[in-house]
Amino acid sequence: PILGMTDELSRRFFDQRKPDSPSAFAFDANGHWVRLLTAKALDMDLEPLLEQLREEAPFPELSVEAGRRALKESRFRAAGAYFQDALNQDPSRTDAWDGLARTHLAFSRLAKAEECYAAAVAADPDYALGHFNLGVARVQGAKIPAAIEAFERAVEIDPSHSRAQMALAAAAASQGDLPRAHSACEAAADHDLSAAPYILLAQIYLATQDQGAAEAALLKARTREPKNPDLDALQRRISATRPK
Repeated sequence: PILGMTDELSRRFFDQRKPDSPSAFAFDANGHWVRLLTAKALDMDLEPLLEQLREEAPFPELSVEAGRRALKESRFRAAGAYFQDALNQDPSRTDAWDGLARTHLAFSRLAKAEECYAAAVAADPDYALGHFNLGVARVQGAKIPAAIEAFERAVEIDPSHSRAQMALAAAAASQGDLPRAHSACEAAADHDLSAAPYILLAQIYLATQDQGAAEAALLKARTREPKNPDLDALQRRISATRPK
């Protein structure tokens, strides 16, 4: 039983839910009227379950979950169909756009994946992960200036997004903007306490033959992870740039 249900909502509940339905309706923590699966339904095969629920109220969450399961099983075409079904019901679902993008990437359809990530951030402009994913897709498509814009938007929304900060650093460095790359690595290091941000910074400076800056970044990396096996190899590469 659902407590606190008005007469109107009670009628909606019984109108939209079949007597033997594995789904239910309830209020969430924000007071929104949402559809849920019963505990028993979570153990069911989602494909027949989707068919069983198709005649009831829209349930895009279930299609998204079916898409995720299909992705894990490498059934990419089925996954794409599930995510598209979710979007047909609710075009604002960023998780469905993300999932559909991943199915396109599985078939190397970069342009389609970029379109999906762009649709996700259009649906939710404050979706930091969506802007990061859009930037990654643009890097893969050799659209570096546009990728930088996406990464900058991601870190503007969420400065603690260290992966976006590091992606921004790498993209900026590829365009010759070393000050921007440096500041992005330092921003990443504020939230990622591993050696990774400074390893990236050392690699960036090594690529520009700035041995002193590379050594300084490597020292910071060693301070964080003295036993990191990648640091010795990086040290050898830096040492090889010294004048003989």
